[in-house]
Amino acid sequence: MLPHKNVDKVWRAEGVNTAAYITNFVKCRNRSNTTLIDTCFEAKPELSQLRVFEFAGFADMDKSKRSNLDAKAYPCLFLGYANDSKEYRVFKKLTKRVEISRSIQLMDDIETIYVQVIDQSPTIIHETVFINDDASECQV
Repeated sequence: MLPHKNVDKVWRAEGVNTAAYITNFVKCRNRSNTTLIDTCFEAKPELSQLRVFEFAGFADMDKSKRSNLDAKAYPCLFLGYANDSKEYRVFKKLTKRVEISRSIQLMDDIETIYVQVIDQSPTIIHETVFINDDASECQV
């Protein structure tokens, strides 16, 4: 996840925490029909809250923290999920601080910034050899 997104080293710990959070939604090996959350809490996990790591968007600001003339939302980057509640960890671009917000709107219409990572290992998994019947040459 981190090499494909070309994540800055500052956000690597947030990426690892998000990956660990998402791992709890993956099916177990020994129990093929259940997830870790389903096993521990006996409830199906809610997948509608999952978001793309380090995606740009806007987080809503609480009414108690703004005046009438302030904006209702601020630009942010999605970093992960809060540990103790159903909230999101976001990086507020204006103050350059990590904050927790209950509601965010991610911009899905912008182009992704994923980087194609090419594996440099020359491992050959399967090789097919075709033999030409007319000549005794082998084509690889």
